[in-house]
Amino acid sequence: MIPDQSILAAGVGSGYALNVAGRSAEGRWILAYLSEPSTVSVRLESIALGSRANASWVNPASGDRVPAGTYAVNEPVSFTSLPGWEDAVLLVEAE
Repeated sequence: MIPDQSILAAGVGSGYALNVAGRSAEGRWILAYLSEPSTVSVRLESIALGSRANASWVNPASGDRVPAGTYAVNEPVSFTSLPGWEDAVLLVEAE
C-alpha cells in the first residue's frame, strides 16, 4: 500500500480526527481510514484500472463488510461513515 493523502479531496480532519488514505501500486484499489464518524470526498481517479469501482465499508472492530455502491471513477464521490460505527475503513476496488 502506498500512503496517498491526495486521494481525499475533502474531510481529511486533523489531530485525533485525522482521516488517512492509501492506494495499491497497480491501481486496483484505494483505502481510506476514518478515525471517527465523518464524511470524506474521495478522488476515485486514483483507481487506474477500469472506468467504474465498487465501494464498501469495513468495520475495523468486527470485520463486517457493507456495500457502499458502484461509481464512475472520473470525479470525486462523498462517503459518510455508517451510523453507530466509531471508526471505519472505506475500500474502493476496480470493477
